[in-house]
Amino acid sequence: MKDCRWITHKDAGACDNATYYFKKDFDLKAVCNDAKVEISAQARYKLYINNEFVCCGPCKGTREKTYFDTVSVADFLKVGKNE
Repeated sequence: MKDCRWITHKDAGACDNATYYFKKDFDLKAVCNDAKVEISAQARYKLYINNEFVCCGPCKGTREKTYFDTVSVADFLKVGKNE
């Protein structure tokens, strides 16, 4: 994976049973037809792009193994502002 990092909330604890909402706005000058993201979570996630549901996951991992999904997202992106 390139340029990947875990994101978290400043108040999140290692054993919290909580739901967090993360949002990223970005601008695109062009949309690549084979645009993909690799996404994972400590437990579960739901991915929305431009208010459209894309997918949920990942498969439950262990302390030793983290699973991630590779998701095609080109159909959800647009030129200009994306969310």
